[in-house]
Amino acid sequence: MSLVLEIIAKIGLFFCQTYVLASIFLIGFFFINKKIFSRTLLLVLFTMIYNVYLKSIWKMPLPPPLEGWGFPSGHMHTAVVFWGWLAYEYHKAWYYEITFFLLCLIGYGILYHGYHYPIDILGAIGFGLLSIILYALLQRLPYFKEKLYRLGYLLILLSLGILLLLGSNFIKPHQWQALTVLIGFTVACTLLQYKSNATS
Repeated sequence: MSLVLEIIAKIGLFFCQTYVLASIFLIGFFFINKKIFSRTLLLVLFTMIYNVYLKSIWKMPLPPPLEGWGFPSGHMHTAVVFWGWLAYEYHKAWYYEITFFLLCLIGYGILYHGYHYPIDILGAIGFGLLSIILYALLQRLPYFKEKLYRLGYLLILLSLGILLLLGSNFIKPHQWQALTVLIGFTVACTLLQYKSNATS
């Protein structure tokens, strides 16, 4: 029985790994729907940056012997916005069901291995859902809906503000990586938009 639980936990953890989410993004962007997966990427990158700020507010420790802040769980937070935003975009009952099942697996995997407390998981789900709601409202505004890169620039400004609030002592390397990709992707979207306008 313990072997079965271990396998289930590993499957759950698999679906919140950065390389898995990055691979799904690349497949989705190049072969399925560029706009949907572009919006997803922007939200995920911003989440990676502001999750650390949320942790710095509460400073709730991870379960020992782990060190650092645990609330809200970064992996769970990212998983909620990634899978949750795709569910919102596709807006199909079966996709919501799969997303719910996947998030349950991920949460179970994190808790099974003792990486977080249950409150960290619940906090990540709450903030993840809040992120999706606010992001959905933003991207529905005509100013952002017409030009995706405008939303990217807004998230860049918010991210820079968050990093300034955190201070250099608390900034994590993955936040700089996320900000770099966010800037690069937004600039690329801008150039592509202007190029398509020039040729049309």
